[in-house]
Amino acid sequence: MDVGNPALYSDISDAEENRPENDKRFHIANEERILNVANNAVPKNTLRRNKWALNTFQAWSIWRNNHHNDERTITKDLEHMDNSDLNFWLKHFVVEVKEKRT
Repeated sequence: MDVGNPALYSDISDAEENRPENDKRFHIANEERILNVANNAVPKNTLRRNKWALNTFQAWSIWRNNHHNDERTITKDLEHMDNSDLNFWLKHFVVEVKEKRT
């Protein structure tokens, strides 16, 4: 759908476009409002769990590099790994990490 093509809207009259209820329904959003909505779209619990996962991965990667004499070491942050490294290290992470009990 090409929203820039006025022919697509030729069946909408000026009267329909300028209805008073449209002024209540529609508004122009500025960038700040759009960013605010986008930032609040992710539930807080999801953000908390994502932060936990990243922190756990980082702690595990430091521990693993210090306790394994493998040829491969974790040299990049999770966010900077390519698909091959992600595939390799996430398999190890899932199997090697246990839930922390307090």
